Amino acid sequence: MRNRKIENIASFFLSFFPVIKKKIFPPVDNLHKKEISPTHFAILMLLEEAGKLPTTEIGKRLLILKSNLTPLINKLIAKDLVEREAADHDRRIMYIQLTDHGRQFLKSEINALHKDVEKRLEDLDEDDINKLYDAIKTINEVMKKL
Repeated sequence: MRNRKIENIASFFLSFFPVIKKKIFPPVDNLHKKEISPTHFAILMLLEEAGKLPTTEIGKRLLILKSNLTPLINKLIAKDLVEREAADHDRRIMYIQLTDHGRQFLKSEINALHKDVEKRLEDLDEDDINKLYDAIKTINEVMKKL
């Protein structure tokens, strides 16, 4: 019984993420107007959470090949959202960190996305809002245990 539930949870997650992306986060228009992709945004979010990271660690955490990561980082540098710094102990190791402008940009984009999500949720009736709130709260609590 437990294994069947685990299989069902895995299936649910695999079908759930595309629905969230389509229903909750489709207007990545704000990002496109600023000429950054969702992958750029993910890099910025990771750096905000983790602080300064070596490029290899960014690639590992976001599952991005080094050959694909370099142009992404270069674009963020060109937009003054991140900066590259060589490690003191080994100049071949490059660390990437948010700039002050990058932090401000990220804060602004998160606020805009938050407002977009709120606007989408306003169409739900009170009962659905309560169900969704309880479900997400529970999922969040359980996910923290993983």
